Amino acid sequence: MAGAAYEVTASLTDDESFGFPLELKQQNGVSLPLADYAFEYELVGGAVALRLDEASGIAVDLANSLVTIDPGSDFRLPCGRYRHGFRLRHRTSGKTVQLFDGSVTVTEGNFS
Repeated sequence: MAGAAYEVTASLTDDESFGFPLELKQQNGVSLPLADYAFEYELVGGAVALRLDEASGIAVDLANSLVTIDPGSDFRLPCGRYRHGFRLRHRTSGKTVQLFDGSVTVTEGNFS
């Protein structure tokens, strides 16, 4: 069984908003035809089970081949370690490809 194409490890503090953009290009450098795909992001750990799609926290910018994962500016993760992953599903064929998996570590930022 194959794993995700990439491992993405992130670190942040509990005083930061959680979210990040992804520019998606094919191996030949050409932009991925984003309109052909649906996207899912999942982050799990402790009491947190976050699952986002285009209806709930994933924004797609077709013109710039940019996907932004953002559960909202007020979303903060408690200190801890989380597993996360991102996958896409072709809208016509239904084929699913996991682009990355990995971990997110949240530490104390020392702001009250």
